[in-house]
Amino acid sequence: MAAFILAFLELTFVMVAMLILHRLKPTIGNAAFYITLGMFFVFGQIMSASGLQLQSVQPGLSINVGHGVLLAPFLATLLVVYIMDGTLEAQRLILGFLAVLFSYYYLTSITVAQVFWQGYTDTAENKETVFNVIRFFYQGRDAVTASFAVYGINLFTLPVIYQLFRNWRLRMSVCVLATLFFAQVIDVFVFELLLSRGVGEWWQEMRATYLARAISTIWLSVLVAIYFYTSSGYQTAT
Repeated sequence: MAAFILAFLELTFVMVAMLILHRLKPTIGNAAFYITLGMFFVFGQIMSASGLQLQSVQPGLSINVGHGVLLAPFLATLLVVYIMDGTLEAQRLILGFLAVLFSYYYLTSITVAQVFWQGYTDTAENKETVFNVIRFFYQGRDAVTASFAVYGINLFTLPVIYQLFRNWRLRMSVCVLATLFFAQVIDVFVFELLLSRGVGEWWQEMRATYLARAISTIWLSVLVAIYFYTSSGYQTAT
């Protein structure tokens, strides 16, 4: 139980940190917001590639730490940028996300290739450590490729889906919640399908984590809604 509480606090910390930095953009500038966002994003990719999970005996309550805790706030952050800063700023953020993913994939591929370069050496003491690191990066390339496809879809469709709900004149909090639920479904479905290449029981991940994802999505929506209603730019955004 302590591990799940810690994961919940970690999710809250990432989301609140991004909201605070977004609020402080007029005071401290854009750099702190975007650099921190990119740092969390890369760390989330590393954790996702590692496959770290919190297992629960309750069906649906298992947690993928990478996608469920560290990467989920990024889609909520994109909505915040789209609503508060406008379409152009959201498009710039989308391109930034894709550039980070491409750069991460390129660097991991180069790191793996270094093992086979002529002149590459390692000492006897750290040989096993180096092998484990290389194996991690090699196995993680598939996860990064799947993430690139997932976030490429989500980052371009999220503003469209949100605007569709807004055109139905729903409350802001309802629009955010519905949009993030849509993003979570796309996330787990496309990611697991691509990662397994359609072989095996890839849908088991959806069954194992659906309840935890629903809880995290509702909580993120609550935090974003509170941010909107307490923001001085909320009336302008609506």
